[in-house]
Amino acid sequence: MPPVMPPIFLPPTMPYIMERTQATNLPEFEDITLPEIASLSDLEDSYHWRENVQTTLDQFGLLPVISDLKQPEIFHPDFKNWRQWSTIVSEWLLCSIEPELYLSLQRYVPNFTFADATFQGIISMSSNYDLHRTGHLLELWGMHRGDYHTLVAYVRAWREQVIICRTFKTGLSYYSAAKVMIAQLQEEAPSDCILAHRLVAYCDEDNEAMNRNQFNTVVEAFINGGMPF
Repeated sequence: MPPVMPPIFLPPTMPYIMERTQATNLPEFEDITLPEIASLSDLEDSYHWRENVQTTLDQFGLLPVISDLKQPEIFHPDFKNWRQWSTIVSEWLLCSIEPELYLSLQRYVPNFTFADATFQGIISMSSNYDLHRTGHLLELWGMHRGDYHTLVAYVRAWREQVIICRTFKTGLSYYSAAKVMIAQLQEEAPSDCILAHRLVAYCDEDNEAMNRNQFNTVVEAFINGGMPF
């Protein structure tokens, strides 16, 4: 008679508790259009914009996608649902800021795919406003024609940086920005500089007041090789 084996007692199976993530308790995805909110145009006054964002998303049960909770792993059962919602909210956030801020945001957020990174990038620009303002102005004054392969690449980069500096209220005028740019291109494109100087001269008569459209006209003079007067 074979020996009787003693019974083996296994420990009770512990229930698996899924970690709480941004995907937890999100509504089932549906293709909806989130309501428009007042656009963020002034980083120094982002409080009301942030409140509008949070209130709107909370009404749809979507607040978790901009929270500090972890993003779900790709194997999470609700990953696809979260990804769809987060992508839509990210696009909505980008539509709720002025184009000038979008230019600056591209410096801090390499990927706008998911809502939490987009939201935190915008808030970071606001909370570090003074630091960014100084940095953008120093970056502008550090730009030189020799750093770019073509004249067109330089003037486009210069214009973009000027717009960012204006967005951060650095005190830079379009008039000064145009004068510095023209000085950088005097030897390379003298004929285009003559045309550009004509527009600047009109602003001289108006106490050096140059608006954005006039500044763009100066920039386009170098891009297109001339401009009508």
